[in-house]
Amino acid sequence: MIIRLLFSAVAVLSTLSYCNGQSPTTSYDVSPSQSRLQWTGYYLFNFGEHTGTVSIVDGRLAIDEHGRISGVVTADMKSIRDTDMAYEDGGKDLSEHLMSKDFFDATQYPRAKIEIIKSEPIADAKAGEPNINLVMNLTIKEVTQPVTVPAMVSRTPKGLTATGKFKFDRTRWGIEYNSGKIFFEVGDGAISDAVALEFNIIAEAK
Repeated sequence: MIIRLLFSAVAVLSTLSYCNGQSPTTSYDVSPSQSRLQWTGYYLFNFGEHTGTVSIVDGRLAIDEHGRISGVVTADMKSIRDTDMAYEDGGKDLSEHLMSKDFFDATQYPRAKIEIIKSEPIADAKAGEPNINLVMNLTIKEVTQPVTVPAMVSRTPKGLTATGKFKFDRTRWGIEYNSGKIFFEVGDGAISDAVALEFNIIAEAK
């Protein structure tokens, strides 16, 4: 009788969890050495752009039985590096400037974070193209703003991969250096407010 009651209680709890939208979830650890975050910054009135990387510290990705994705990835803002110029020919100077108070103030705000809070499948997604919209919170300089990114999420023998790219308006995070819409006097020296971020996240079971 006691055993029957226990099984009944488990069944009821399982049913309540399902009704409340809770599903069994499998989590994977992000591999910093295999994952990549790449950025692109643009001039506003001049041709050209700068590209670079920022290192991932850690993170986790999870998927439930319905294919819903969640997770978080943390980046080291002190690792910002320019990659389109040689280190001795300007790459070092630009990297240090980006880490300064003019931009990301990496000394005071050494970490940035991407948190996936919701995912929505893309209907009729073609092979090799984004198959899911990730609704994320992007935190930079302790300012959190929402972004929605079309991404391609795939299962692998060891876990999950998530790839995608998006642009964000840096001024929403208080990064205003030489923004033409804020400092009109900069004229042709204005820098685009748009920053592109491309990610390739690999998460595996340990």
